[in-house]
Order: sequence, then C-alpha cells, then structure tokens
Amino acid sequence: MRINKTCETCEFNVEGVCTGEGNYSYGQKIQDFNKECDGWGISFDYFTEITEKMPWYIKDAYDRGKIYFEDALRKLEEDETPKGTQINIYDAIAKVYNIPWWELGEILGVKTSVIGYAVCRGTIPKRKKQFATILCIPEGYFDAFYSHQLADLEKCKNEFYAHYGNEWIMKMRELARRKIKD
Repeated sequence: MRINKTCETCEFNVEGVCTGEGNYSYGQKIQDFNKECDGWGISFDYFTEITEKMPWYIKDAYDRGKIYFEDALRKLEEDETPKGTQINIYDAIAKVYNIPWWELGEILGVKTSVIGYAVCRGTIPKRKKQFATILCIPEGYFDAFYSHQLADLEKCKNEFYAHYGNEWIMKMRELARRKIKD
C-alpha cells in the first residue's frame, strides 16, 4: 500500500489553504493537491482509511500496540518493495495455518513456554530444524520472514496438512487446549 503524502491527505490542508510549513507557506492557497510535501502530516480521514486498509500482518501488530502508527506507515512502504515487510513467523503461521501459537507447542512436541519464548525472542537454533521439518517450511523462515513469502507459506501449509492429516492436527490442538485449561 503506497502512502499518499500529498496536500490532498495532509492534516494541514484546511479547506484548500496550507496551515503548515511544506510546499506552501502558512495561509497560502494550495495550487496542486497532488504534490508530495516534506511538511506532510496525516489527516484524520486518511488515517482512518489507512488503518482500515492495512494488511493483516501490519494491522494486527498495530491494533495490539506492538508498533506505533509511524512504524505501521514505514512497514506499509516496505511492503511495496520486492521483498516486502518483515513479519513474525509465528504470526504468519497462526494466520496461514489457522493454528494459534499456544496450540502449536503440542504439534511441535514442545511446551507452550518454548513457543512463547520463540514468538517474543525468536527461535533458538536447536529448534529451527525440528520446527521447520514438522511444519514443512524452510528453516530460514525462522531467521527472517517477509510478507511477499506468504504465498509460499500457503503451499507449506498445504503440504503440512497433506502430510499429517486434519484429524491428527485437530487432535493435537484439542490436547493443547485441554492442557491450557488445566
């Protein structure tokens, strides 16, 4: 999603008059609303539009307070690059595989605390191969995972479900839920 940093979406555009300091002086009538501006600040309407249209991997982090709005804007701009923006692999697994991280421990054969640590601090080297093999994903995804790799992760999910079967996966998830309740 490209951020439109023009007078059209600027908080300092008040009825076609610039009330900031950028392309125009304070009080000057705006001639070109499509001109990018160094003094740009996001208008409330554009803020609302951006937050509603953010992709899930940025919106979820923003909504949970894990990133500030400025970071979300930066991630949106990164998402336009060939690589995309970096995503926590466990957030991606939860979304694509439809398995929350607190149920993932049972499937991966580790305690929930091991997964909790990995979600927050990264996967320790001795677990990468084990997790990658079980989840049918490249080991490198635990080092860095980017938004433009989501389509590949979808293929990995299909391989995972084909290999283990939905019945076994659901049994492991239910077992994890029971352990959490106890």
